Amino acid sequence: MNEKKLALSIGGYEFFIKAGDNQAEVLRNAEKLDNDIKAAISTNPNAPLVLNIILTALEYTEKLSDKEESDNNMRDLVSDYIKEIENLKRQIASLKEQNLKVERELQTYKFKDRNNQRY
Repeated sequence: MNEKKLALSIGGYEFFIKAGDNQAEVLRNAEKLDNDIKAAISTNPNAPLVLNIILTALEYTEKLSDKEESDNNMRDLVSDYIKEIENLKRQIASLKEQNLKVERELQTYKFKDRNNQRY
């Protein structure tokens, strides 16, 4: 792993962290966080910085919770689709069996018809 020291500026504070192979992602996330904290500060200019950071964190956790709920709903939907596909596969297999049975019966009737026409 290629660790590198990254300089970050978030919420008016400068600091360094070590990041591995995901340095670009860390920088992107830090920039987004900084912008979101700045937006909270501009909305609540008289509130302490800590409160604006907490409000930003609460917004992040709400988005995460919504995403998790959405993911769960999507998993349930996919599961329902898989069950429906399995049901349709069983129906197709049953219809194929019925079709073979009808074809065999048809062949039997054709055979009997040919034999009856000879006599």
